[in-house]
Amino acid sequence: MAEAMPDRKGSATGIKDAERRYPISWSGLSHTVSLRGGRSKTIVSNVSGHCDPGQMMAIMGPSGCGKTSLLDLLGGRVGSGTTSGEILIGCKQHPANIRKVVSYVTQEDSLLTCFTVRETLRYASRLAAIPSKAREEAIQQVIVQMGLLVCADTRVGDPLIKGISGGQKRRLSIAIELLHRSPILLLDEPTSGLDSTAAMQVIEHLRDVAQKGHTVVMSIHQASSRAYGLFDSLCLLSKGQQVYFGPTTDVAIEHFAAQGHECPRYSNPAEFFLDVINTDFGAENGGARLEGLVRAFEKSELASSMREALRQPEIPQDGGVSRESAGPCRQFAVLLLRMLHMNWKNPYIFGVRLAMYIALAFMVGTMYYDVGEVARGGEPVAAAAAATSLLALLFYVQAFLVFMSVAILPFFLEIRDVFRRERANGQITCLPYVLADFLAGLPGVRSLL
Repeated sequence: MAEAMPDRKGSATGIKDAERRYPISWSGLSHTVSLRGGRSKTIVSNVSGHCDPGQMMAIMGPSGCGKTSLLDLLGGRVGSGTTSGEILIGCKQHPANIRKVVSYVTQEDSLLTCFTVRETLRYASRLAAIPSKAREEAIQQVIVQMGLLVCADTRVGDPLIKGISGGQKRRLSIAIELLHRSPILLLDEPTSGLDSTAAMQVIEHLRDVAQKGHTVVMSIHQASSRAYGLFDSLCLLSKGQQVYFGPTTDVAIEHFAAQGHECPRYSNPAEFFLDVINTDFGAENGGARLEGLVRAFEKSELASSMREALRQPEIPQDGGVSRESAGPCRQFAVLLLRMLHMNWKNPYIFGVRLAMYIALAFMVGTMYYDVGEVARGGEPVAAAAAATSLLALLFYVQAFLVFMSVAILPFFLEIRDVFRRERANGQITCLPYVLADFLAGLPGVRSLL
């Protein structure tokens, strides 16, 4: 836990500050999954920690140590396996409205590539049920807050059409969740795939978000020395076990030095800690060293302070629900408008379908020209042969449509990823989305474009 809490006053305008501030804490958290052959594997084992409003916490560890699994548990996104322990969000255990309090930014950016940054945020604000009078102001605030002003009118882009950079896409994904005014923000490796400069920009902007009153918890694969200094607290995991939880100040260095692992001067503490707790490429006694570090932390004063803080969690500022979401009717209207707008800005989907239908009509019309007349009024033998040939026509048309649907598969995958993100974060539900997608795909509706 950080030695000093940041200022919690802030301003009360729009989303510049967290409108309601919630702490998050977890105690004795473990998660086990079943494997083939009746075996089981523990992904997270007896992990505890907490993060208060105004703080930014880093979860670090080697690959496969359970960082993403821990975030999934905190965000209520684990659907299989056995979980034990306690998670408190605003002093309540697993609240029913957890998706109205917690926003989760996954490692992959799920964005509609045909829209600009401002258009993407405009649709997100409508799904967030922000009043129309305050919508543009809220969008402008979050654009400035995440440093997206220079690319506000630039399309997201795809491999064919160049758009914004990778770091800007990361900040846009974070900005979408900020528009929903969730007081707790979980991020899964927001700096993965970015260069050092872009990664530092993302961390700095998230630090600004935390100082506005949000509770920010993120997993990070490897932090630079500058980025490490911006975190208030650190949670180190290795093989699902907790090696350290506490401040990122000299306290962490002194803790490892007391266990015989002294950080060299002018070295990056984050890199040093990862070298110490990584057992994949270490000495033969790496497992014994890890067990010693886990036991040493459990007996340390840091663990005692953490347990004391967990027994006295911070109470939310107002104890109410943190954000509102659009109702089914509003979701349907927003999603239908967005799909029609997407078809207009990305005509390839409609163009491929139109070309497919024209080609199908031409081939069927030429191959089976006048066959129907023969089947209805020709000689009995010829009519029977013509009617039989029409059976092959049905198979041909269906097979053609199935094989040609592969042409729009990339667009479908893009839309599917966006749907999964919005549904997992509680922004939309299935029925309004299905109805909107059905109506947007009708030829009569498309002709209005």
